[in-house]
Amino acid sequence: MVSRPVLQRENIFVTSPLLVEGASRAGKFFLGNLLAGIEGVEGIQWIGMTEQLIHLYHLGLIEKEPLKNIILIEFDNLGYQRMIGRNLNFRYDDKTSIYNSPNPKLLLERCLGADGEVVVEFVKSNNLCFPFLIHEAFQDIDLFLEASPSLKVLRIERHPVDLVFSWFKRGWGRRLGTDARDCTVILEGKKCPLPWFAHGAEELYADVSEMDRVIHALFLINRMAEARQAHLSDKQKKRILFVSFEAFHVEPDKEIEKIAAFLCRKVGSLWVTAKLKQKLPAKHPREARKEKEKEIARLASPKAFALLKEMEKKYHQRWGE
Repeated sequence: MVSRPVLQRENIFVTSPLLVEGASRAGKFFLGNLLAGIEGVEGIQWIGMTEQLIHLYHLGLIEKEPLKNIILIEFDNLGYQRMIGRNLNFRYDDKTSIYNSPNPKLLLERCLGADGEVVVEFVKSNNLCFPFLIHEAFQDIDLFLEASPSLKVLRIERHPVDLVFSWFKRGWGRRLGTDARDCTVILEGKKCPLPWFAHGAEELYADVSEMDRVIHALFLINRMAEARQAHLSDKQKKRILFVSFEAFHVEPDKEIEKIAAFLCRKVGSLWVTAKLKQKLPAKHPREARKEKEKEIARLASPKAFALLKEMEKKYHQRWGE
């Protein structure tokens, strides 16, 4: 009988991975395009398939050790492809487009550059950091921390009213499980298709209004994230930095310095360009929030709106809004 194989991945390409995590519409791409303003930090890439595997793991459908190995393979694969100019995004308005990079010329030059071992040596000698973006994965963030001992995490958070309003306008209260462009993990429900995060909480998702679905979705995602945070070890917590979407708008220089220090790096010469491309600094988002809250209150049930106010209270306690 052949023994069960044991996975290992020791000679890795990406030795300084950075995970940018947060809810959908929280500002991860916005933050990712600013990170290139830090010395030695590459452009951000979305790990879409790994994201779905994480959600399947959360549901108990995938084993832990194989998924940890897949995470490292995905980091290395995307990191190497980035360095040789493969899989670049040329769609002008996309957040991951090379045109949103502070140095698109460098990315284009890589398409004509060398590949192979010379790239490996260049990455190691320059201690390059590769940021990867993922949605709604904090409930299983310990899996990433275990998979890569050198991984650091940026968790970006946004005011709940702005987040709910953005989700609603994006259609996430009706599109999940019904839109062909929705490529997320969907479950079979008794009354309707259910997003992965509604497993065991169908009563909060079925037979409610579109606005209530959005509020309940973010409530469930936040509750899972808070539960995971409470169980992280002190060592794990030191590898995570929480970032405020609002603070980055009004004090971008201060916030990028915090992240650079967290990564043990310095803010580089590309920071000014990165900041200008994102039109920073900007007005605080609170100035447009009252009208958003009025529309949410008009469309939400009293119980769902009370949940939103509970999330808002916690957010203010955390960030001093």
